Amino acid sequence: MTKDSTRESVLPVLRADLELLAGPVAFDGAPTYLIYDPVRGTYDKASWKQMKIMQYLKAPVRLGALLDGIYSTTSLHVSAEFVLKLCQDLVARGLTRESCVQPVASLEKRAAVTKSRAVMGLLQQYLYVRVPLIHPDKMLGRMLPLARMLASPVMLFAYGFVSLLGLMALVQRWEAYTETFADFFSWHGAVAYALAIAGVKLLHEFAHAYTAKAMGIPVRSMGMVLMVFCPLPYSDVTDGWRLQKRWKRLLISLAGILSEVVLSGIMLFAWAITPPGTLNSLCFVLSSTTLVSTLLVNLNPAMRFDGYYLLSDLLAMDNLQPRAFAMTKWACRKALLGLTAPRPEPGLSRARAGLMIAYGLLTWVYRLFLYFGIALVVYHMFMKAVGVVLFVAEIAVLVIRPVAREVRQMIMCRKQFRLTPCSAVTTLLLLALLLWLSLPLRRRESIPAVVVPGQVQTVYVPVAGEVKEVLAREGKSVEAGDVLLVLHSETLALELRAIRLAIMDKERLVREYSQQPQKAEVLPEITGALEGLK
Repeated sequence: MTKDSTRESVLPVLRADLELLAGPVAFDGAPTYLIYDPVRGTYDKASWKQMKIMQYLKAPVRLGALLDGIYSTTSLHVSAEFVLKLCQDLVARGLTRESCVQPVASLEKRAAVTKSRAVMGLLQQYLYVRVPLIHPDKMLGRMLPLARMLASPVMLFAYGFVSLLGLMALVQRWEAYTETFADFFSWHGAVAYALAIAGVKLLHEFAHAYTAKAMGIPVRSMGMVLMVFCPLPYSDVTDGWRLQKRWKRLLISLAGILSEVVLSGIMLFAWAITPPGTLNSLCFVLSSTTLVSTLLVNLNPAMRFDGYYLLSDLLAMDNLQPRAFAMTKWACRKALLGLTAPRPEPGLSRARAGLMIAYGLLTWVYRLFLYFGIALVVYHMFMKAVGVVLFVAEIAVLVIRPVAREVRQMIMCRKQFRLTPCSAVTTLLLLALLLWLSLPLRRRESIPAVVVPGQVQTVYVPVAGEVKEVLAREGKSVEAGDVLLVLHSETLALELRAIRLAIMDKERLVREYSQQPQKAEVLPEITGALEGLK
């Protein structure tokens, strides 16, 4: 295709129902934009250059006319290849009219791919199921004045003062605090604990919802999420992406965590003033586990919870995780295999690129342990046969499949690899590993274990004693009547000695009385006692 024919290419037209919105300012000060798709309810980010191009795609236009218009009205340098690639991406994401009307062959091919991935999709999604229950936007609007009052400066000061009193009581009664959990070793305590945790998470989600509503953002739905079959509440505040100021989005993400911190302080004070019992234990659990769950779960940026969106807004990096993963893959390929491909985001500074790579590596390590933990939980939740199958399936989908995809990608990019000292070391290590796995070497693993017999017979003795000798040995057969071990009892030995002395005394009396006729009448009594001792 010649250059002139390329300029005459008709570009796809954006769907009329899409909304093009102004987004937050990027880290370098450049404006950003959002593409809202009302059909899928999703937001896609666009740069200033992309938005200028998409403004021409609202009506049918040829590539040459679009380039001439951009050159005459802006200072942008836009190549034909960039425009065509952007159009291909828009079509692939279903944002153009051409995405809705496609050839039958293309639709059949997509259906075949979707069908082949059905099993994989089921394995990936059955541990995370979202169930919307209510549409709370009107209710939140009616209750918003009450929520504003509870979050007023006066109430925030009161929360801080009460929490300070609770912390003072904690310092003075630390030992009593750590021993308060005893009341939960009962069925009613366990039920109270479960209900309390559910209430905390419900408060967490309502804090997100009310904060979004206070900023004019509608809350689409609220419901339950089943994570590893554990029900947790959720609130859909996706429309928070409409906010142009990042600090407002940050407040929505931070609201749930702050609500748990406030509740933890109040419960700590309540624990200090309540007498021992179930209520006191309940206050202890809410004050301790609320902070622990906040630090380990909600503030953890490795998973897409509140901590991830907080970090993304603080760094002004939308779509932080996929961008960090792409940067980390590029860095690993360059360091280990000598990849010569350009960096995924050449405009980033070295500090921000290094931060993204560090985040990607930490997230990979964390998720590796997390996925193995999820697989073990699934294994123990079902009968052994089903548990083994699900364990293998989870490891295959969550661990082996991404690794295999990366290996295929490296094979496809093998022409871009160059021999460097690091790539030579990596190649030698891989060859050594393959050689070690292929050679029929003797491999022995030493694992600490405790051997437990399949059948156990408990033997009781009439008196306490100690084992003096074991006659039965490992691997030796025994018959009925064989002596297995010899026991020695000091108490029993003393009793036997006393009996022997008594027998000797009775035998002496029998000998003496048998020679004295005048004592013959008591001889039968002594003889009977002697027989009894023997």
